[in-house]
Amino acid sequence: MAMFGFVYAWYLMVVLLLEIWFDYRKDFIKWAGEARFPSTSSTARSRLFTTDVSEAALASTRKAVHVITIIGIPSAFLLHGTWGSSSGRSRRTRVEQRAHPIVFLFSAIVSGIAMVLLLT
Repeated sequence: MAMFGFVYAWYLMVVLLLEIWFDYRKDFIKWAGEARFPSTSSTARSRLFTTDVSEAALASTRKAVHVITIIGIPSAFLLHGTWGSSSGRSRRTRVEQRAHPIVFLFSAIVSGIAMVLLLT
């Protein structure tokens, strides 16, 4: 159970937050410039003290998103597998215990595909 906590903290705090920030970095900078009542501390935090939206900066941002995605996919598998194995311990038979992490992985994949189809 403690392993799930570490994996969840890693995935949520590092992978998801960094990927969201890198994906929306250009928008954060734009929104900070358009704010009616800009608070210098909040706008600086939202854009992490950068205002560079040049093509070179956006290319490095795309590379960072690519690296974070490569790290995030195995992290997501680890997260769902850990959760599946920890909840599978309450099952009674050994076959169900072994199959539960796989069921969690495939249900996460299928629900992600369904969400993308729904959004498109």
